Amino acid sequence: SYVLITFKMSKNTLSSAFRKTNVDQYDEDNYEDDETQQVDTSSGDVKARETECKKLLAAGNKEEALKVALTSPPQISKDKALKDLNARTVMSVLTSFKVDDVPKAVANLDQTQLDVLMKYVYRGMSEVPPPSAPEDAREEFAKLCSSLLVFHSAVTNTSGGLGCIMRVLTERKTV
Repeated sequence: SYVLITFKMSKNTLSSAFRKTNVDQYDEDNYEDDETQQVDTSSGDVKARETECKKLLAAGNKEEALKVALTSPPQISKDKALKDLNARTVMSVLTSFKVDDVPKAVANLDQTQLDVLMKYVYRGMSEVPPPSAPEDAREEFAKLCSSLLVFHSAVTNTSGGLGCIMRVLTERKTV
């Protein structure tokens, strides 16, 4: 004598609702940058920003010069000279600050400006002069690094925090 056992399938297994999620959008090979949404900075904009920062620094308005210097950097551009010009502008603004003025200036920046500032801090520290460089170039680099470390500390101690460091290190667009 045989016992007949029948199994009935669940109604949910016949559903194809799980197929509505596009899993290919999460594949790293299909990553697309948001370059179409951002308009990059032209050389005229960078030169105008440099002139405006010099005027603001001459007038003693360092905080406003910092905000202007960090506005719309050329991140998408592949023109190294353009990026270098903008970096020099930002570095000149950063070195104009006294140590006691840095926390107040950083506290007045929004999150995007803090991220851009941190990008320039890391860029400035990465441009080490070669050992064969003259002594004054190495001393100037040491002075720049001390200013950059003060800004780094101020950003991480304010609302930028460690998240700012992570965003900068994982960002694909460089300054």
